[in-house]
Amino acid sequence: MKRAIRRHHRSRLKNNRKNYYGHDEAWNDPMTEGQLGVVVSTVPSCSCPMCGNPRRHFKQITRSEQLGQINFIEQLEECDIHHPHSLPRKGEGW
Repeated sequence: MKRAIRRHHRSRLKNNRKNYYGHDEAWNDPMTEGQLGVVVSTVPSCSCPMCGNPRRHFKQITRSEQLGQINFIEQLEECDIHHPHSLPRKGEGW
């Protein structure tokens, strides 16, 4: 049964992705079978700054990491725990 399911999903993906990246059957520019196989197994065609990871291109944290940090700080504030960066420095006292 596993093999049949894999074949079903692969043919389903081939049908859905046959018009990716500017290839269109209506314009008589269909993908070759090899191109279609690559598109099915690896959806992103590139790793340019728009498509790729912002950490690699811009030295920034990802969106999910930003949301995680915001949620963490909000949880600390709810528990009335001060953020480590807001603690007094050595010698300033409490």
